Amino acid sequence: MNTKIKSAILLLLTLLIGVIGGMLGSRLYMEHRLKSFRAMRGERFLQHNMERLLMPTQEQRTALDSILRKYQPQFKQLNRKFRSESRALLDSLYKEMAPLLTEEQKKRMQARRRMHPFDRPFGRPGDAMFGKPPRN
Repeated sequence: MNTKIKSAILLLLTLLIGVIGGMLGSRLYMEHRLKSFRAMRGERFLQHNMERLLMPTQEQRTALDSILRKYQPQFKQLNRKFRSESRALLDSLYKEMAPLLTEEQKKRMQARRRMHPFDRPFGRPGDAMFGKPPRN
């Protein structure tokens, strides 16, 4: 075989291996990020973000912890209210749009509604990017 052909095949194989490795590495990274995000959701989410932003000393961390715990229920309530109101508004929007849509458009709209983040609990994005159906 000609050395030019051998070189081209070797280059293409190297490129293919790099692309496949990059795709697998990206998937593993995203799964890791989602797992860490899910692990810290809820009570620790606000605290974790504030600690990352402020990088407090140990003394500050203790004082900030009590302040953040005080505000945590209010943020949780606000989030629930926002999701509830957003869901109601979307329901009204879809109901008003329905008479104007074709059957195909209605099917697409229903598929979109199933994937909508307001219809899922906070911190649990659908795993559709990993070939898994969204959780309910």
